Formats: sequence, structure tokens, C-alpha cells
Amino acid sequence: MVDFPTGTPDIPAAVGANPLATFHTAEAHSTATNRILANLVALATKLGIGASTPGASAGVLRRTGTGQSGWGQVAAGDYAAGSIADADINAAAAIGVAKIAQLPICVAYTVGTTAITGTLTPVPWTGEITDIQAMHDPADNTKITPNRGTFWLINVYGVMDAMASGTIVLELRKNGAAFESFTISRDPTGGNTNIRHITMLHAVAAGDYLQVALSQSSGSSVNLAVGARFQVCYLGHN
Repeated sequence: MVDFPTGTPDIPAAVGANPLATFHTAEAHSTATNRILANLVALATKLGIGASTPGASAGVLRRTGTGQSGWGQVAAGDYAAGSIADADINAAAAIGVAKIAQLPICVAYTVGTTAITGTLTPVPWTGEITDIQAMHDPADNTKITPNRGTFWLINVYGVMDAMASGTIVLELRKNGAAFESFTISRDPTGGNTNIRHITMLHAVAAGDYLQVALSQSSGSSVNLAVGARFQVCYLGHN
């Protein structure tokens, strides 16, 4: 014998000409009736109980509680987190900008002048223009800490006061170790020296911190002017 949910029930059809004892041909009436009832219970257990019926709008029969179901729209909890893949989303689907989380970006700057000496020292970034997703800690202000692993766009610029001699060294650091170093010539006319936009892509892991270290070889302290900037931006690609 085959019964639901193992397979399609094979209860013999009732034959009116047969006596009650063999109403379902080779199967006794009581046996066939009990199988019918058991199959109905199995079906109810499988689908769940609930009085709702399909409405005029699109809907599915979905679980509404333990042992219960109902017709309605797919809702949160009907699918596991992370189970919807890229291929499940139609290429023509429109997702409102307001529903997309802001991409991480941080722009920190120097509020006052910063004395730069002959020793390479991380610059303290004492102000923030923007810091989406809290990557710059004012209490530990030499660092910007990207919050995810991927390529990031890094940009630095500023102005150094006039130097009578020497050069400027700018070092980009990750977790305290240099990954790029630039030697910048002083302004030959004796004016202020622009540290023009130094921009590059760099791969980081979540939790890595980035710093900018500066030194100069004039032989005396030289100020980095107010408003120097250290900017990092997540590009959205792995």
C-alpha cells in the first residue's frame, strides 16, 4: 500500500455494486476508510492549518506558524539570510537609492597647524568632514580604519610652510608599516610647498588601519598648514 506523503495513495475506487465488506474491491471498507482519513490528516500536517483562501492578488501558501499556513505575500523569514543570489534578481529590477547603504568614506583634516620635524611621524587628523561608518576615531586620530576588505581609494594633500632647504618625505602606512613613500621637493621660489593630491588604490583587510607619516630635512621644524586632508573611499569591488 502507498499513502501520502510517501507517494500518491493507491486506495482502490469504491464500487457501488459491491457489498460493504468489499466496497473498495480488494480492500475492506473499514481499512480503506481509515486510510482515507489518515491521508487527510497527513495532508493537513504537511500543508498546515488555517482558514485563508487564495486572494485576487498574487500570493503563495506560506508557513505562518508552527503547524500553520496561509495564503499571502512572501515575507521576511520565509527565506534564509544570504539565500537570495545575484542570479535570482532580474537585471531590470529597480532598487531605490534610499534602500542602499551609504558606501564607507572618511575625510579627516588638520584643524590647526602641525609641526613636522626630521623624524617620520604619523600626522594627527584632528577634524572630520565626513566619516560614514565610523572609521576615524578622534581619540586615536592618526588612523583611519577601513571596515571591510577590498580595494580602497586613498588621497592625501596639504601645504607645508616655506623651507629654506631640504625635501619632504610622505609615507603611507598600513598597520604601522610603510607601503608607499614619496619624496617631495620644496618650492624652489622659497614659498609654501604644496603636497599635491597623492592618490592611489590599495588593498586592505577589514580592521587594517592606515596612516600618513611626514618628515622634512630643512634642519628645523616646519608647519603643515590647517586644512590638510586624508581621505579614503570604498570602491564597492572585491
